[in-house]
Amino acid sequence: MLTIEHIASGSAGNAILVDDGESSLLFDAGLSYNQLRKRLLSKGYLLSDLSGILITHEHNDHCKAVEALLMTGRSVYMSRGTAEAKAYMPSMYKQLTSMKEYEIGSFNVKPLDVFHDAAEPMGFLFVSKNRPVKGVYIADTSEIPYKFNGVTHWIIECNYAEDILERNTHNEILKQRIRKSHMSFEGLKLFFQQMKEEGGLSETKQITLVHLSDSNSNEAKFIKELQQLTGVPVYAPRN
Repeated sequence: MLTIEHIASGSAGNAILVDDGESSLLFDAGLSYNQLRKRLLSKGYLLSDLSGILITHEHNDHCKAVEALLMTGRSVYMSRGTAEAKAYMPSMYKQLTSMKEYEIGSFNVKPLDVFHDAAEPMGFLFVSKNRPVKGVYIADTSEIPYKFNGVTHWIIECNYAEDILERNTHNEILKQRIRKSHMSFEGLKLFFQQMKEEGGLSETKQITLVHLSDSNSNEAKFIKELQQLTGVPVYAPRN
């Protein structure tokens, strides 16, 4: 059993908590320190309850609270590239290397390389050592170049729909930046279609969509069509 707590999701800030009943991890911390602390408390968690805080990349909507978290001695994990982009001293954070496995509380966590306009962005594969839980957290990427087996919980970006982006965004430079840095609904559908055909969704219990664009997404359509495709519950929490 895995509990997924939505703390924040979207361009204004991202933070998702997962709890296997023994340990809890926070993926991203894109709120102010006080906002993050208050929202965690509203879900029944203290910052001191977290076994680890894992940061995907240096953009403010994913790491706004990190400096304060480091100053208060929290265990914050990130890539070297992310830390250097924010000028954090090596002694302040716990460095992650892609495809290397780390034990954090009751979870084994493996960072994954992703495609985003950041220094060294990461997604995460996390597996509970004591529960039948295998999860993927990918918040910002234009593609997913991995094949997964046995994933029970997906927490994954679905930022925009191509037709809505084309209609709403007239700045061609911005449009191309979005396409090169974020996951489209069409791209995610294709990914899950391929996973389904290869049996990669056989253990899936839940899909949580994150980082939906305020202006270029259609939450109801995304949920409906992905549920029809995958046959499992799909959620799309918003700020």
